[in-house]
Amino acid sequence: MAGIRAAIDTNKQNMIISINPATGQKLGEVPCATPYDVAAAVDRAREAQIHWAGIGVKKRNQILDRLRGVMIDRAEEIGGLVSSENGKPHYEAMSLILPISEAIKLYTTMAKKLENGKKVSATYFLGDKAFIFYEPLGVAGFILPWNFPFELGIKHMIPALAAGNAVVQKPSEENPLIGELILSLFKDAGMPENVVQMVHGFADTGAALIDAVDVVCFVGSPDTGRKIMARAAQTLTPVVLELGGNDAAIVRSDADLLHTAKGLVNGTCYNAGQVCNGIERIYWPPTVLTGMTHDMIMMKEETFGPFLPIMAVDNDEEAIRLANDSPYGEQAYYTYTSPKSLMISSKKAADFWMPYGKTSKEAILCLMKLFSGISPCFPLCVQKKWCKSIMGDSGIYQGADRYTPRIG
Repeated sequence: MAGIRAAIDTNKQNMIISINPATGQKLGEVPCATPYDVAAAVDRAREAQIHWAGIGVKKRNQILDRLRGVMIDRAEEIGGLVSSENGKPHYEAMSLILPISEAIKLYTTMAKKLENGKKVSATYFLGDKAFIFYEPLGVAGFILPWNFPFELGIKHMIPALAAGNAVVQKPSEENPLIGELILSLFKDAGMPENVVQMVHGFADTGAALIDAVDVVCFVGSPDTGRKIMARAAQTLTPVVLELGGNDAAIVRSDADLLHTAKGLVNGTCYNAGQVCNGIERIYWPPTVLTGMTHDMIMMKEETFGPFLPIMAVDNDEEAIRLANDSPYGEQAYYTYTSPKSLMISSKKAADFWMPYGKTSKEAILCLMKLFSGISPCFPLCVQKKWCKSIMGDSGIYQGADRYTPRIG
């Protein structure tokens, strides 16, 4: 899907060329930002953020709500560009627009609850009142990947914006035109100038962004996440990391095979397997033997592709032990058993799914309360630090809170 990389045009100084991965044809070009350009963008964002924070939650939400309408009005344009620059089938590109629109609505609803602060108990001072207030951090920097450039490009910025921060995003060098499209959507929605900006480039551009902003959000591989965290530590800049995984699916003997098979194929092959919470290993009752052992590299490391090893296990306890024997923290679980049985995976599951089952409403609600992840399908749920997969809160309830330090 991303087999043909974007490249620097040697005939034009510092231009990143966007290439259609299916045809190899040039789609367009954008300037490659220097560290000086990044610093200047952050300076502009700081000035714009003062006004943006000052207009209050209600007016900010009105602009973000208009963004939803702009996305729907320009849906065909969005789907066409995502398909041509990112390589997704057109229907998949289109299918992400409405869930993102609904996630924006939820983020803006939750942002209202931060405006007036909250009263807390003054334990040591009886009779006194204590309050917690939330203020924006300032400028948030986003370094985002190529596998879901539009979805992640919008979704991760919204809680920061709703909380009163300005944002500067470095889209993947694979998808610069999608980044520019996102910028134009915000402009059409009436976003004040310089509150949302894009800087394009490679590793040096990302490093300059980390050095300049007040909080960094990164989505990508654990190896790069470690480098970003180390860079941010030099300035004590807080980070939000959404990293990779080697996600386990546990199939119990009572699971419906047809529904389970559909779920496993979709969970493995969706987006060509290039999904951080895609299924990459299966633990199955000992009716299918494929020769896999738990010490094989494929059972432990992220493949980021449509590969699916299957290993037989004797019982639930062994499946859970092996699923948790991983530095990552994302799982799927197939069963007809009572929702209470979902508790078995609570040790390490950051993203937790029960897809394609004849699942009761009670089970889905239990799932959402306990485990579920950041997908637009479950935007209300929390993602905290789980192993090497997640650091920082990314769900609806915690997303805006992450970009507003408490004062009290």
